[in-house]
Amino acid sequence: MERSVRLSRWGSEMHLSTSKVELYAAIRRDHRAGLSMRAPERKYGATWRTIRRALDSNWPEPRKKQAPRPTRLAQTKAQAERADVS
Repeated sequence: MERSVRLSRWGSEMHLSTSKVELYAAIRRDHRAGLSMRAPERKYGATWRTIRRALDSNWPEPRKKQAPRPTRLAQTKAQAERADVS
């Protein structure tokens, strides 16, 4: 399987097509192989919090659902309806 790899400005590999599950598995695999905590940070361009979460849990946390925002058109419609009522 061919993966596109891009180097960050610090020279670390950033896999563009890697899912978070695959990233967590790779981090755990590297850690079991004896790499330090900082090595995966540099290798994958991830923060120390991401590395810690990958080592603490087998699965990444699900994405948080955001509440839908009202559109600008809805605000304008509400103002127009109030103007029509008076």
